[in-house]
Amino acid sequence: MYIIHPSKNRDNLSSNTLFHFLREFDYLISILNNGFQSNTIWETLPKNRIAYSAQILCFCDIPLGQVKHHMQWYGKYGIGLKKRFLRK
Repeated sequence: MYIIHPSKNRDNLSSNTLFHFLREFDYLISILNNGFQSNTIWETLPKNRIAYSAQILCFCDIPLGQVKHHMQWYGKYGIGLKKRFLRK
């Protein structure tokens, strides 16, 4: 597990690590103590007008050197998990 901060750019389009970003430091501490918690979202499909709710937990697959924009949008705290660890 990694606690991340911005670093210089890299040329890769994906990463061996999946990142989850958070706005509040307390959220990070909660994940470390209690594990990840999903959120309920409500979506409506375009054109069909079919709506549904879903439990989600978002991760991004971008190189550490390119997370600056993501961090501005989703929060300055983050956790990174290696893909090979998640596959196990």
